[in-house]
Amino acid sequence: MFISSTFRDMHAERDHLVRVVFPELRERCAQRHLHLLDVDLRWGVTEEDAQRGRALEICLREIEDCRPFFVGLLGERYGWIPPRYDIPDEPQFDSLRHIEPGHSLTAMEIYHGVLNNPQMQSHAFFYFRDPVFIDTLPAEQRRDFHAEDAESAEKLSRLKERIKVSGLPVREGYRREALDAFGQQVLDDLWSAIEADYPEAAPEVEPLEAERAYHDFFIENRAGLFIGQRHLLARLHAYTASNKPGPMMVTGTPGCGKSALLARFVSQFRRLQEERTALRCRTNSERQEPRWQRCGPGGLRRCV
Repeated sequence: MFISSTFRDMHAERDHLVRVVFPELRERCAQRHLHLLDVDLRWGVTEEDAQRGRALEICLREIEDCRPFFVGLLGERYGWIPPRYDIPDEPQFDSLRHIEPGHSLTAMEIYHGVLNNPQMQSHAFFYFRDPVFIDTLPAEQRRDFHAEDAESAEKLSRLKERIKVSGLPVREGYRREALDAFGQQVLDDLWSAIEADYPEAAPEVEPLEAERAYHDFFIENRAGLFIGQRHLLARLHAYTASNKPGPMMVTGTPGCGKSALLARFVSQFRRLQEERTALRCRTNSERQEPRWQRCGPGGLRRCV
């Protein structure tokens, strides 16, 4: 699930989604053997990324990874406008290459994630906040919620109008002081879309396959956060290649990265095993056409 919004004025909504809505949605998904991963880039784009002009690229790539689900939250702010557009040189981003300058990062997310992609029609949901609460805030806080200037207000108005005429699901006027009602609306919308894609009548998954899926998800999730530690990975690979009897123990303090290390190791080990199997099959291809089957607790492929 990709969450798109300006940052400064949407912390309350984003926190409610992360702490209340998505945990409930995650539990429902687990009943259908689905894994929910919500992407909140408040913590994913560093100041260094912004200074190097990589903020837009990071956001666009995360949108691609999160397709087809997209949640857009809009208040009165238009958002930060990048000094330049560093759009990756890949076909999926072509629709942004000729867009005029002056759009905010949030607007670019919406254009690329939804408006330029008709296939998102049933998987993108927008929520427009009622601005009436701003007048109840202390004067020093209001500037975080008002439009940056008249030009930004006009751009935001045009963006909202384009979203509304697109036919996409739009919920207007939610109240910031009623976040429970807002969260319930988001939960209902997303769950309806998920149910349409994954109906309850789907075939029951075998217990072993379900258990394997949980492990695969864990590995994918943790390995994606892992960097460095090549010397430790090398020791793990050397141990498995040595066929020494007895276990090898990996120890460390809580939170030091043991799970991420082992997840990356298993991911690399599987890939190496598949490459070796493919090589053996190519070597034997002159004798007979290879047949493939799934095998082993890791779901590896082998040639028989």
